[in-house]
Amino acid sequence: MLQKLVPILFVLACAAFVLLPKIIASDNQELAHQTEAHAPLANLSWGDTIQLQAFYADCGEFGGHLERIKIFLPTSSPEGQPIAVLLLDSTNCETDQKQHLLFKAQQVRLSVSQQHKVEEYMRDLLVYGQQKFPSVNASNGFVASLYSQEMGVKIVDIRVFDTRFTFDGFSRLRQSLFANSSASHD
Repeated sequence: MLQKLVPILFVLACAAFVLLPKIIASDNQELAHQTEAHAPLANLSWGDTIQLQAFYADCGEFGGHLERIKIFLPTSSPEGQPIAVLLLDSTNCETDQKQHLLFKAQQVRLSVSQQHKVEEYMRDLLVYGQQKFPSVNASNGFVASLYSQEMGVKIVDIRVFDTRFTFDGFSRLRQSLFANSSASHD
C-alpha cells in the first residue's frame, strides 16, 4: 500500500511545487488589477489636469483671494500616483481675476484614499451647486475642471457661486491632502 501511495504523493508534491507559484502570481496580479480599478483617478491620462479652484470673497464685493489645486500624472512616471500641487494667492482683496499671482505652496503624491477625497469633493460640489442661492453682489466661487491635453479642451467644468458662504468642501479637501505632508517644492 505504501509503495502505491509514495509515487502519488510525489506527483502531487511536484505539481504543487510547479503550480502553486503560478496560482499565487495570478492572484497577486488580479488583486493589483482590482486595486487599480478602485483608484478613483485611474482614468486620468498623462497630460490631463484636474484643476480645483476656490475664490474666497474675503473683502465682499471688493475681492478676495484664490486657492488652486492642480492634479496630474508625473511626466517621469505617467503610470504612477497622481501629483497634487497647492497654489496659493499672493494678493488679497483683488477684484480682477487676472491680477492674482499664485505661488506653489506644497506638492504631494496622492494615495488612493486621497484620490477618493478628490472624487468625493467633486461630487459634493456638484450636489451643492444644484441648490438655489440668493442673488447678491459677493460670493465664494468654486470650480472643478478637467483639461485634456490630447483633445486640447476643457472636458469637464463645474462652477458654483456660494452666496450663502456655507460650502467648506475645498478647505476640508485642502486639509486632507496637504495638512499632514512634508512640503515638496520640486
